[in-house]
Amino acid sequence: NKYYEIEVTPDNDVFLAEITNEKGEPPFSSELVKENFVVSKTEKSGDTYKVFFSIPLSRIGYKEGDKIYFNALRMDTDGEVKEKHIFSLSPTFCGTFHKPKYFIEYK
Repeated sequence: NKYYEIEVTPDNDVFLAEITNEKGEPPFSSELVKENFVVSKTEKSGDTYKVFFSIPLSRIGYKEGDKIYFNALRMDTDGEVKEKHIFSLSPTFCGTFHKPKYFIEYK
């Protein structure tokens, strides 16, 4: 019922929050992580960009043998967030990106 939301902008600004999702679906609460532990780098090329990031698993409470679940998406905006374009890399097919039972297992 807890997971992290990580956002990386084209300028390599990082947003990191811990989400508490007691019922496994919205509504949920979030709290910004004070000490960012995500290592990231972006590469811009014309109108596109790539994001590379890594997460020290020990910082998210991972222990050997644990399973890791994730949901990946890309959100593009017009720069002022008037219009969003969301591209899901692992779609949940349930109308929200915040439903952990639809996350996929990382192997």
